[in-house]
Amino acid sequence: MLGAIGVTVGSGFVGNATARRGGAVDRVLSTGSPVPENIGFDDDGNLYVGIVAGSVRRLPADRTDESGLGLDATTEVATYPGGVAGVLVSDGTLYTAVNGESGGVYAVELDSDDGPNELATLLPDGEGFVNDLYRDGDRLLATESFGGTVYEIPLDGGDPGVWVQDPLLDTSSFGANGITRIGGCVYVAVTRAGDSGRIVRVPVNDDGSAGAPRTFAEGTELFGADGLTARGRQLYAALNSQNRIVRLTPSGEVKTVVEGDPLSFPSEVVFDPTEPGRAFVCNFSQENPERAGVLRTHP
Repeated sequence: MLGAIGVTVGSGFVGNATARRGGAVDRVLSTGSPVPENIGFDDDGNLYVGIVAGSVRRLPADRTDESGLGLDATTEVATYPGGVAGVLVSDGTLYTAVNGESGGVYAVELDSDDGPNELATLLPDGEGFVNDLYRDGDRLLATESFGGTVYEIPLDGGDPGVWVQDPLLDTSSFGANGITRIGGCVYVAVTRAGDSGRIVRVPVNDDGSAGAPRTFAEGTELFGADGLTARGRQLYAALNSQNRIVRLTPSGEVKTVVEGDPLSFPSEVVFDPTEPGRAFVCNFSQENPERAGVLRTHP
């Protein structure tokens, strides 16, 4: 879930707690380099961390309430022929977006000893960036950040294809990124649209096809919109270059819930399914790998 690396908004925060918004922010896991780009949970509360060098590591559920851990607290689940972007666990399967000589989506059955299986090659020449994943019923939706595209990957073995491609998702910089769904609409974060960020809402038709995309929210307060998560009727977005986590109300109002140190280029925010009020943040922090890892907070 790469974005606008190198743009940082100073906040004056010190230590492990935010001074103005949100509760305490604890550093659960420090990875160093290579850095993590995305995280996800399984239903049992095990945390999966995608590493840009091409692996996914798992932190067991009984350790997610600890702080100050290193990679030795995790186990390697799978390795891939490229860098890992999106991470999704659903029904015992780990899905990942991987970019290397080609860009595609892989699956690993977690209760087997089999390695990753490539479900779909979306970018055969490797040009572009397959980014985030969302499971929508019997298919996966995958964003591609340089072509303004969301791909559809059937889980029954059917051929993948373009679900939606639209100028609202495409920018001269980094476009379609995080993806989630609330009710009858899919929401896609657009990282950089000039000096602004954007959240695009795409209606899902009765047959599963995409309706006409519309801007749900846009502005400088969303610049760097990266990972996108739904909780009830509200959206949560990680704003990488602003070191902020924001909540968007159903009307599109943007409210900061956590900001400042120790956030460092946050690329994803997800909620623990076993403790829904508890959120985990991925610090991508490629330019400052000593700050890279996973944080815990209660936004």
